[in-house]
Amino acid sequence: MQKNKKSLGVIGVGQFAEFFIPHLKPFFSEIYITSRTDKTEIARKLGVRNSTLDEACAQDVIMLAMPISQITPVLKSIKDKIKKDVIVLDVCSVKVFPIKEMKKILPRDAQILGTHPLFGPQSGKNGINDLQIVLCPERIKENNFKEIKNIFIKMGLQVKEVTAQKHDEIMAYTQALTHFFSRAATQTIPLEDFEFTTPSAKRLRNIINEVKDDSKELFIDMQTKNPYAIKTRKKFLKELNKINEDLCKKK
Repeated sequence: MQKNKKSLGVIGVGQFAEFFIPHLKPFFSEIYITSRTDKTEIARKLGVRNSTLDEACAQDVIMLAMPISQITPVLKSIKDKIKKDVIVLDVCSVKVFPIKEMKKILPRDAQILGTHPLFGPQSGKNGINDLQIVLCPERIKENNFKEIKNIFIKMGLQVKEVTAQKHDEIMAYTQALTHFFSRAATQTIPLEDFEFTTPSAKRLRNIINEVKDDSKELFIDMQTKNPYAIKTRKKFLKELNKINEDLCKKK
């Protein structure tokens, strides 16, 4: 990959893409970015090319970094613009839904790789070494998969390879439920510093602070687009109610 680097087109430049692009730059010959709003200044700051959708679609690898709910219309808008044998990967926090949509909408010669970086601007602000990324190879040539995988390894990431279904089952607990709890906690736990607190409360505050600035759109998408999330939430709420009822009986 280093001798003959591929070019990368990034479609959708929000907080995560802006954070992640500097980590990707050493591994691609050129990076072209395009988004719904003008990204001229961000492109200048990152040292990449601000481009049209057509230009981004003409690259060897395309990274879809828009909100999960926008992936279907974006796929429909690019399906006739991408070149043969292109590698299309997404960075959504769910995997079953975007991979199903990519398989349904993109040409059969398009290669498909699901990815989920398990970090973001907050958790990766001090570096991404030893953080995790999940890869769900769906329809990609073995040599291309190895090349992409090696890029992430060279970044210092821990690469986990699973099916899309297994990813979403695990994420229903480790991400959807964590964000569900944290979203409620931000509404019930004051965020100002207390005069005194416990170490466990400090750790809890840190968890809440890592997710409290995530967009409402992201929160809704990870809860509604993960087919296993609703079952996990119901189980959690059932246990909360049971604990509360048991405590109320002990008055």
